[in-house]
Amino acid sequence: CKQAGSFYDAPDAVGDYQAREWVLGTFYMDKAWDRCLTLNKQGWAWVPPVDPRPTSVLVNRLIQCIGRDGNFLLGVGPRPDGTMHPEHEKSLLEIGDWLKINGEAVYGTRGGPYLPNKSNTAARMSVYPPLPPISRIVSTRKGNKVFLFVQEWENNSITLPALPAKIKSARLMTGGRVTVDTKSDKWEIHVPKVSQQPVATIVELTLDKDAMKMKPVAVPDPVAISMGKPITASGEWTGRELSKFHANDGNFNTIWGAPDGSRNGWLEIDLGADREIVKAIVDDSPYDRTSKFEIKAKVGNEWKTVAAGTTIGDKKQITFDKVKARIFRLEIQEATDVPVVSEFQLFEKN
Repeated sequence: CKQAGSFYDAPDAVGDYQAREWVLGTFYMDKAWDRCLTLNKQGWAWVPPVDPRPTSVLVNRLIQCIGRDGNFLLGVGPRPDGTMHPEHEKSLLEIGDWLKINGEAVYGTRGGPYLPNKSNTAARMSVYPPLPPISRIVSTRKGNKVFLFVQEWENNSITLPALPAKIKSARLMTGGRVTVDTKSDKWEIHVPKVSQQPVATIVELTLDKDAMKMKPVAVPDPVAISMGKPITASGEWTGRELSKFHANDGNFNTIWGAPDGSRNGWLEIDLGADREIVKAIVDDSPYDRTSKFEIKAKVGNEWKTVAAGTTIGDKKQITFDKVKARIFRLEIQEATDVPVVSEFQLFEKN
């Protein structure tokens, strides 16, 4: 096993495949590689207490790995008598149930032809142990079929660069309705909310050409219209690098912190002119302190609540009916400790 570059740093190692541990890395087709992870959070061997990673996280890691043209190695530590703990067995059976339905999009495929977009991947990998990376869309391919793993939707649709082929048919691996609008330079794929799946919705496209011969293409990331715009805050934690400007700098590694001792606070972004906003991304990980929040827009002279919730967590996607306004506010109304926010992003309709 050779470990080098974005893999382990061992340039003198020799082997017929490469390995990545913890770091997911980028799309790579030049040599076979695997990404290894333990099922139990405690380590590779039998290390009590039993604390398996959620099945949704493991399936997500599998998806992100195969979409980068890698193999996924899941380590399970047996008990001293050689048997598996029932909780570990349960996790493996749940993964197996998912593969029974979606295995065609996994087994015998290669990554691409769409490159995984970079949403949140580098930022989440900077935390140890890394949080689950999310590329909104990854893909695999086999023959004339392309499998799209969609983990984030834009108003129940995604827009992809058109491939050099025609779409003969489209279907969902789990059944349900999918429609495709093809244009000269892009494909728009629509799936109603009722047909979307919790971890990833898998769309199978059958083309009139061999997908394996196509050069991988990038999927552009949507750009937050709020990035770098003037921002104000209820206050800041003094003496530390917890500036309000971190909340709309596009970097999930930096955070804004409210004043020491506070349990609420707000951030306010001025877009400079009225814009039609349909979505926000809010992130308060890895601390996850928010327990009640609202997003408001200043319409005329009044504040209008456009979204509300309890916890936020890692890169929370919040869609709402189109609202035209210049100033938007995120109010952390209740928190378990000093409120922190790494990003408050606003998006227009595509």
